Amino acid sequence: MAGQYCTQRGFSLLEILVVLVLIAVTTSLVVVNFRHDAKHQVEREARRFAALVEQLCQESIIRGRVQALIQDNNSGYRFVELSDDGWQKISGDDLLRPRQLPDDMRLSIIVPKARSGDGIVYLVCRLDGMLPRFTARLIQDSIRYRVATTELQQLEIIDETAD
Repeated sequence: MAGQYCTQRGFSLLEILVVLVLIAVTTSLVVVNFRHDAKHQVEREARRFAALVEQLCQESIIRGRVQALIQDNNSGYRFVELSDDGWQKISGDDLLRPRQLPDDMRLSIIVPKARSGDGIVYLVCRLDGMLPRFTARLIQDSIRYRVATTELQQLEIIDETAD
């Protein structure tokens, strides 16, 4: 009777390989989806930034006041307007409230020919609604988006991510 039944212990090499392939496929899908979500997040922030800059210029025309966007460190930006006392925070406007970027996202704003005695770069919308030439970059890990003015004073959003 001892020779009639053969009991198998453990897993075969084929079963282990199937499980490893399933784990690898699942992991790769998670990584691809995470990268897509991060890219989507940076793109969304770039589009929001561009829309708020356009809104700021429209508000500048409507209010008849010079308004500007300034960068808060590398992690956010806020809106100010020029008064007799200098630059003051725009209050009473929920749309133009200070914005904070996600923790791992950075912002860099470059305005050529901008003058500032206090070391802060002002992206100024004039009373006629015109913007100076500028470039803003939103960066998260290796994902980069650029928002910039064109020759025709329009805003463009460009994906600079190296594929």
